[in-house]
Amino acid sequence: MKRKVSVYDSSKDKTLGQVVKGESPIWIRVAMAILRVWFFIYDCLNYLPYQLFNSPTEKLRKSERVKANWVEDRDGPIRNVQGHASETFPGKDTIDKVRQCVHNPIL
Repeated sequence: MKRKVSVYDSSKDKTLGQVVKGESPIWIRVAMAILRVWFFIYDCLNYLPYQLFNSPTEKLRKSERVKANWVEDRDGPIRNVQGHASETFPGKDTIDKVRQCVHNPIL
């Protein structure tokens, strides 16, 4: 018994014909053109200043500096070279405030 294979005929279906030919409605083409122009302007406004003000020597200097060292031996913890980074925000409970309470408990 032979199975009937259904094959789409683009000459009978208008929408399928447009898809096969690669055509799209005019409103989609207009939307795509607007997006292309928008992204081109966006790229020019962001990429060109980035290239002008980005200093490769500064990035290289920052990447080569020592940022952290081992505390005791190479199997131990690693600490920031510039010391413990902490920020305190007035009226907000942070980890630094918890550490202060642990080290200096209120009796």
